[in-house]
Amino acid sequence: MAATAFDTHQAIKKLLAAGFADDQAEAVVAMMGQAANGRWATKDDLADLTTKTDFAELKSEFSELKGDFLVLKGEIFILKRDVTELKADVAELKEDVAILKTDMAVVKGSLNNLRWMMGLLIALVGIMSALFVTIAIRLLFL
Repeated sequence: MAATAFDTHQAIKKLLAAGFADDQAEAVVAMMGQAANGRWATKDDLADLTTKTDFAELKSEFSELKGDFLVLKGEIFILKRDVTELKADVAELKEDVAILKTDMAVVKGSLNNLRWMMGLLIALVGIMSALFVTIAIRLLFL
């Protein structure tokens, strides 16, 4: 609050004009000065006071914020649930990757076996061809 000047001389003059005795006017002004002790409220001070309307507005805004908070709380709950589901999906994908790695190792082993077999088959075909040629040459010259 801002302090305002209290004109004691003017106050005594008004009290005297109103019919107060000199000592009465001085006593009243002295008591007013002591009572006020620099605590007079100005118009600006009164304008700065919070009103019931201000409190109602704050209460309304608080209610809106509370509603927003509840919405956010619900959304956070949903997000937490979604994260839990994603963690489960990631764990499942890791299991699938492990299975695929095992399957790939089996396929790789099978391919190595097929390469070995193809090499053996080619060698056998070569040997058989050589035998057939040898037999054919012997039959021709006998």
